[in-house]
Amino acid sequence: TKPEFITFQDWMERKEEEKRPSVVCPVCGTLNPKGAKFCRVCGSPLPQEEEKK
Repeated sequence: TKPEFITFQDWMERKEEEKRPSVVCPVCGTLNPKGAKFCRVCGSPLPQEEEKK
């Protein structure tokens, strides 16, 4: 496999993203913002949290 090269800005954005509440895609493993319905990389549906009343 090829090594992955990213810019410093992309690296910083990933680090900030890791701190935010997120949902992991069950298909590709990408971190997605909490509340997202679909993965931003592969488009798979994400598990939804049940609303607490």
